Amino acid sequence: MNYSFFIVNYNADEHVMNLVKSIQTARDKCTKSNVALHIIDHSGKNAAELDRFRQNMLSLSLPVTIHSDGSNNGYFGGLQPAQKQVRATDDFVIYCNPDVQVDPDFFTELEKTRIHDSALIAPSIRCKDEGFDQNPMYRKRLKKSKLMALLLLYRSNVVFYLYDKLYNYRKSRRSRVKSRSNRETKEAWIYAAHGSFLIFSHVPFFTGLPPFPCFLFGEELFLAEEARKSGLKIGYNPAIKVTDIRHASVNKLKIKELRTLTLKSIRFILHHYYR
Repeated sequence: MNYSFFIVNYNADEHVMNLVKSIQTARDKCTKSNVALHIIDHSGKNAAELDRFRQNMLSLSLPVTIHSDGSNNGYFGGLQPAQKQVRATDDFVIYCNPDVQVDPDFFTELEKTRIHDSALIAPSIRCKDEGFDQNPMYRKRLKKSKLMALLLLYRSNVVFYLYDKLYNYRKSRRSRVKSRSNRETKEAWIYAAHGSFLIFSHVPFFTGLPPFPCFLFGEELFLAEEARKSGLKIGYNPAIKVTDIRHASVNKLKIKELRTLTLKSIRFILHHYYR
């Protein structure tokens, strides 16, 4: 099968190298997999830095194409450049963050997946430290009242700061419990897949996606709603495994930036899909 892999990089070159190595290992284990690997670099590298990055990639046996215009257009800002690079023969398109690594059996399991007629396949994305699976992101469509409540929450710096502190505290308390309880074993239809690693099993759906104008956040809901409009489903398959090293790029953002970017995304989702 043919795969086009798109890694969106923002100052996480070491993570990119480790991800590419894991893809290479998985490809070597499933030799019939044909992988076209692309890095959409939003790090703002100058010509010398970009050349060094390319030289480092040449040390790997898997060919890599690097795309960079010197600007940072956000996570889904790389969507349109990626759509132009998809091959007519591709069976799957994978779009992901750099701070993940695929399991050695990634391609083997993906090629025998039993979920068909889907826009997306959500793999098991295990957090390296906490151990829990980030998929399914959402099993059911969010109610408008839920998004309206989030809109109110993200409007205030003070309220959001307090919420963020409480959320992180509760997350640290629940991580062990969640790692034990969140062990899905069966394929299932879900509403939304986690955005850190997206497997597009319907290539025309990927190439036909409209622009997503938000810099970060909300990509999962955007894709879920576009799939819903197209009459396509999103499938979860825990046999396809990915490890998340945890938010290499997002951790570089300040809390005020996180609030502002999330607020813009919620407004976009509400305006375009919940009117």
